[in-house]
Amino acid sequence: MRKRLYPHPAAVYLILLLAVILVSWAGSIIEIRNADSYSSLIIRSILSAGGMRWMVSNAPVSLQHAPIGNAVMLFMTAGVLKASGLWNAFSRIRRLAPKENASLVVALVSLLLLALLFFMSAVSGSRLATGLAAGFSDSPLVRGFIFMLMITASVPSVAYGLACGAFQSVQDCVEAFACMIRPMAHFLICMLIASQLLDAFSYSRLDRFLGLGQQTMKIIAFILYWLPLPIIMRRNQKTQSNI
Repeated sequence: MRKRLYPHPAAVYLILLLAVILVSWAGSIIEIRNADSYSSLIIRSILSAGGMRWMVSNAPVSLQHAPIGNAVMLFMTAGVLKASGLWNAFSRIRRLAPKENASLVVALVSLLLLALLFFMSAVSGSRLATGLAAGFSDSPLVRGFIFMLMITASVPSVAYGLACGAFQSVQDCVEAFACMIRPMAHFLICMLIASQLLDAFSYSRLDRFLGLGQQTMKIIAFILYWLPLPIIMRRNQKTQSNI
């Protein structure tokens, strides 16, 4: 078996977190100041008494900033698509058995009914597409895009699974939604460490010291949270192929 030549993303994030802690400690000791925009800004040490109290009490709060919910919903969507057989059916659409064709029709009908329900909700005054402020960018449809995606994929997947016999009970459906969460546990751990890293970076004032604005930090957060996903998926594929 060939050994991996690259570290786990969680290990990389943990090293970066330790680096931020050490830099904050060193910066606070020698009182590094930013002479440009923040002449009075001094880096705050995470290893100080106040910093240690913050780190211990803020650890659960940091995780709330990570898009864990969106990640879990994506894994649930992938799981039900795979376990129901709907994804596989679309990949070989021209070579389906009669029962699979009939099941696919059931899935498409359920999708059309769901689309009709969404349309009726949108035009009935619920403002799903515009929100209360009549703006699309901050509408429930945009903020809940991952949830909408999960519903849109789950309804036809469950319908297909029930029609073709892949799902025999509610237990089968629940297991289908959960089947991709366990393989992606490594990614959730990466999100946990990334949330601590980002909050430590902000607490130490290193973001302000480097002149990083809110929009820049949002971009950095998005990259840190989601970059490990393709890496973890690739690692899982290699692990399964080596079994």
